[in-house]
Amino acid sequence: MPIIFKNIRRKLAAQNKTMAYMRYAIGEIFLVVIGILIALQVNNWNEGRKDRKLEHGYLLRLHEDMLVSLKNVKGNIKDIIEQIDLQNQMIDWLEKGVLKKEDYGTFSYGLYRFGKIPPPSLVTGTLDELRSTGRITVIQNDSLRKALQNMEDKAENIREIMTYIVARISPQISYIDSRVVMLKVSDKKQPPPINRESAAGLYDFDFPALSKNPRVISAVSTMNQICRVLYSSNEEMKNMYKRIISLLEKQLNHDKN
Repeated sequence: MPIIFKNIRRKLAAQNKTMAYMRYAIGEIFLVVIGILIALQVNNWNEGRKDRKLEHGYLLRLHEDMLVSLKNVKGNIKDIIEQIDLQNQMIDWLEKGVLKKEDYGTFSYGLYRFGKIPPPSLVTGTLDELRSTGRITVIQNDSLRKALQNMEDKAENIREIMTYIVARISPQISYIDSRVVMLKVSDKKQPPPINRESAAGLYDFDFPALSKNPRVISAVSTMNQICRVLYSSNEEMKNMYKRIISLLEKQLNHDKN
């Protein structure tokens, strides 16, 4: 094509046909510009296809992370509810100053569970990669990006709360530990799981002395309040996970069509 235009230009120039020469020159420039624009469009299309493929991969990984996170938070909520129930019973027995023989196992199990805070539920592997590589913008869905940001902000807020909680309950745990003696659990390499039934002989404690000690009741009450705060926070995270999973599944289904 350039050779043809070159020959035409020479002929027109030799014939001194200026206007015709200008038309061909402009036409040649126009074709070159069109060619460049088409090449750019093809390149942009290829880059867009790569981005969508990359986005789809991240969406699948985020979906997997959120499913694990949802499973984790459900386990945390179940654990916290059990702790609240144990603490309510312990407070009732301590305030009344009466612990029946059949309730020693439950009280001991409450001592065993005292201060055992469930770990954060959020799986952050894919999110951390998106942030560190700057690829978060590859996710086109604005609602999904905002939901992920809100979830990260909430998770950070919970981490700050956890730091405060650990500092607050550490003295409570130490005080409770100083008032009871944990006995040897088992000589077996794989001891049986500790529960309300098996915990009966786990601790040696003077219940009448514990019930008359206001610091013991205060420690259990404080832990009870903390668990209620953790329950609310984990319920919020659970709802966030569900919303994000819904958005991810909607986007993934849309990509299939």
